[in-house]
Amino acid sequence: MKKLIVFFITLTIATISSNVFAMNNTDILLNIKQYSNEAILNDAQINELNKNIINTIPSVIDIFDLGSSLKGDTIKEYIKNISIRSNASRYSTDGTLLNDNYYTSIYNNMNLGNLNNTNILKFGIIVSRSSLKKFPTTDCAFSSTTSSYDRFLETTLYVGEPIVILQESADSKFYFVAMYNYMGWVNKNNIALCSRDLLYMYATCPNFLTITNNNTLSMNNNIQLDLGSKLPLLAVDINYNLVGLIPAKRTDGSLYFIRDSIYRIDCYKGYMDYSTRNLIKITTKIIGEPYGWGGSNNSRDCSSYVMDVFRVFGINLPRNTNEQENIPAHTKKIMNTHDFSTLDIGTLLFMDNHIMIYLGTYQDIQYIIHDTPGYFINKKFIKANGVTISKLDIYSSKNISYKKLIYKAITLK
Repeated sequence: MKKLIVFFITLTIATISSNVFAMNNTDILLNIKQYSNEAILNDAQINELNKNIINTIPSVIDIFDLGSSLKGDTIKEYIKNISIRSNASRYSTDGTLLNDNYYTSIYNNMNLGNLNNTNILKFGIIVSRSSLKKFPTTDCAFSSTTSSYDRFLETTLYVGEPIVILQESADSKFYFVAMYNYMGWVNKNNIALCSRDLLYMYATCPNFLTITNNNTLSMNNNIQLDLGSKLPLLAVDINYNLVGLIPAKRTDGSLYFIRDSIYRIDCYKGYMDYSTRNLIKITTKIIGEPYGWGGSNNSRDCSSYVMDVFRVFGINLPRNTNEQENIPAHTKKIMNTHDFSTLDIGTLLFMDNHIMIYLGTYQDIQYIIHDTPGYFINKKFIKANGVTISKLDIYSSKNISYKKLIYKAITLK
């Protein structure tokens, strides 16, 4: 698409700064119809894309391909790929430097000596929003005494996420688990156990709903459900709200389900159709959500924001930016600033350690939406601290234009 008119330019927009815009849902709904509702990819094409991603990106798997048991050496390799001590210094919450004794204790808690030649796997479902950590600990580790980013936090798991349990920590408080695109340590209290067969039926249930809004609460039990999560669908109530099965945990650790309604405005029957109109609708729905490294502070970072947006359409992307840029889809190398005007709305843009979604061109100016702590204009730091729309002519801390730093564009089509 050429010269695509960005919807928010035509509205009465409250300007936060010369490069950041805020808008409400009414603004979006008034303009959403100008975008194409034609499917970019149909269900069969999305399924094929997901298979290609699994075959191309090592971290993305079908968890049921792991089988019912694994060799101890295989599990050790999985754990060692995640639970790696950084060469850089790390500090505790109180500012103490983490030393060799600390890491020895952490490594002992991984319980690797307890692995056998053949290890029977366990299966379960996440029942509350959970931190997936590098090590079996609730401790946080920071790159400096002033940093707020927990370097032990790998990502965040949402309610309803199917997982496979590969290992239990020595203190019996953590499981090392695999989800579809990541592995790590999670608190056992946040997992309900079930059989492999039940988990497979749950994960492949043909009737399901997808959460299409941020930090959604179920109507009767106020259970938090996150953008892109899906649940088995039971019925539609008299008010057209969708009734789903939400996983919960008994006192003995086993799985049961709570029947609860989800407001119709917060969910969709099945996956939402992957069209430009729907993509704009979802990407802009959580503008203003604060930035959250690894999913901290009940929020997202740049790559999990993009991942969750595309989960709404049934597209299973890798978790981290360095893997997302290797998605086997329509790729274009960005050679100069003129290349941006030829891109489709929804194209993923990549620069080192950052991913953005392209929104189009208006009056020869390109716009993006991204989840970011901030950027620079005229060598002045602009604090965005979350999901925001900005012009593409913004700058890094080294005073280099994003247009020059972006090196790759991927369109999922």
